[in-house]
Amino acid sequence: MLFVTLHQGRIVWAAFFCGILLGGAYDMLTAVRIAFRRGVLVTILADLLMGAATAAATLWTLYRANEGELRLILLVVIGIGLLVYRIGVGRLLRGAWRRVLHRRRTGDGG
Repeated sequence: MLFVTLHQGRIVWAAFFCGILLGGAYDMLTAVRIAFRRGVLVTILADLLMGAATAAATLWTLYRANEGELRLILLVVIGIGLLVYRIGVGRLLRGAWRRVLHRRRTGDGG
């Protein structure tokens, strides 16, 4: 029973960190979209690529961490990791991205 419980903890942490990484990837996509505004078609293609990469990363994490068994609770834990990122570190990083992008647009180097 001890080893089963330890294994479940590892699975939950893997799902949690997957959510955090997905939050970071989403913020990077947002920053790139703001920095390089190219048009509707490029935006749609970038969103589709991000959706496919997010789905693949989520399924791969669930499959690898849980030895091929998919559990709904792990999707919830991924969502919690994403939420923790968005209200925690992500908020600070989004502010930093805004300052960098503002400097890039205004040409202010310092």
